[in-house]
Amino acid sequence: MSNGIVTAAVDTNTANMLNYSFLGTQLLEVQRTAANSGHIGTYFSANSGHNASDDPGTFWSPGNCSFRVETQTSEMVEIVLSTSSTDFWEHEFHFVLRRGDRGLYIYVVLSHLASSPAARMDEYRMTWWPRLVSDDASDPRGFFDRVIIDGARNWVQPSDAEIGDTNVPGGP
Repeated sequence: MSNGIVTAAVDTNTANMLNYSFLGTQLLEVQRTAANSGHIGTYFSANSGHNASDDPGTFWSPGNCSFRVETQTSEMVEIVLSTSSTDFWEHEFHFVLRRGDRGLYIYVVLSHLASSPAARMDEYRMTWWPRLVSDDASDPRGFFDRVIIDGARNWVQPSDAEIGDTNVPGGP
């Protein structure tokens, strides 16, 4: 997917993003190295289980997805990858890229049929492995430095030194 500003490549089997670039700059790790502990791109995962109190839950990552193009016009493209998990959840991963936009919209639709056994969703996440601009850990360009959720919830990521200097009462 590309609109000339943003380019993204999505693995249609796993819904993992393999490439995400902005104005030609790759933003995700694309090569497995010791520096990134072998992690690349993005991935979705979840912990879910049956409602039994003794069920510790199960880690799950998508695979065997079906693929479809939901919308393809001169203004936007939306692709959808669908799969099921072992705890009776249906997952739809949507990737939307609009003409002229400086980012990619990603959302997941979860459904659970009323006729399926009761289940719970403990955690659902999309993990990103950002590309290091520099291998020098002291180079601030090597890491994303802002957390932006929306206009009211955004902040500068604390540095490693600031995190290391934090003293939590009762903590280690």
